[in-house]
Amino acid sequence: MFPKDFEFEKDQLIQLWMAEGFLRPCQETSVMEDVGNKFFQLLLQNSLLQDVKLNEHNDITHCKMHDLVHDLAGDVLKSKLFNLEGVGGENLSQLRYFGWDSPSDLIDNINEPGRLCTLFWRSNISEDMLLSFQFLRVLNLSMSGIKELSASISKLIYLRYLDLSYTEIKALPNSICKLYNLQTFRVNNCFSLEGLPDEMGNMISLRHIYYNSCYQFITGWGSRCIFNDHFQMPLNMGQLTCLKTYNFSR
Repeated sequence: MFPKDFEFEKDQLIQLWMAEGFLRPCQETSVMEDVGNKFFQLLLQNSLLQDVKLNEHNDITHCKMHDLVHDLAGDVLKSKLFNLEGVGGENLSQLRYFGWDSPSDLIDNINEPGRLCTLFWRSNISEDMLLSFQFLRVLNLSMSGIKELSASISKLIYLRYLDLSYTEIKALPNSICKLYNLQTFRVNNCFSLEGLPDEMGNMISLRHIYYNSCYQFITGWGSRCIFNDHFQMPLNMGQLTCLKTYNFSR
């Protein structure tokens, strides 16, 4: 799904596995995130992941995948991942994943869009496009440049992961609060965002929320940081009883 040499965020990777339904709690490990951590360690121990970065507590925060492992994964997934090599040669009705390396100008070639479960998209997304992919579990619009999110986002009732980070979006439609299956919501570095919807407490499955209101930029005198002082938090966040990560920084 990601380009070669991409630096993964460990928690993000686990949250994507969780959204896809790959993590099944068991009697010994009842929390999905803990199951994901075990799988992550297995991949790391078998050298499928590398170049780890640690925080001040020596916990792994980021890593990369070796190019050869990336090629192998792409080959295994080629019938379900839209890429240049698969265009015209594969059965497009089997496609389930559309990544950042997928050719965006050919997305209309997908003849059964209802099967698509994961979409990484870096362009403007229309209402018609959202309605075409109603069975999405993962929608990553980070760095897409969108300024507005259609109210039709509420139609994606199976959505479990939504990333709007690094976009110019100013306000979120109230209909987003109808995404009752959403587990992970990321709006990092959305400096124009004025707040979260008032009814966000209704999103009963939310486990992880990420928001960073600081916009950092480089000047001739070093780096500077400006803050979004107009950001409003909803008052009913205490209703989110499944919440495990509430990463809110200003």
